[in-house]
Amino acid sequence: MVVELEQVLECMCSSYQVELQYFHENATFATVVGTKPTPVIDLSGTVGAQGVAFGAEAGYDTATGKFTKYTAAIGVTKPDYHAAFIL
Repeated sequence: MVVELEQVLECMCSSYQVELQYFHENATFATVVGTKPTPVIDLSGTVGAQGVAFGAEAGYDTATGKFTKYTAAIGVTKPDYHAAFIL
């Protein structure tokens, strides 16, 4: 059985982290937060339609107050090729 939903909100919890994901037809957003006193927070998102997608990811360490990672990308999909540019 296949069930298709236009929007899905999913939350997963463990003793180490809490993960929240949101899925939509043209967008996806996710975040992961550790359960330590000074957690690391990871955020990511993608938006796209008609063969073009834009995405970004960032990690933030609350102990140091600094970003630990950050990435952005653009992707294009056509019947004859796929291309991506990652910053």
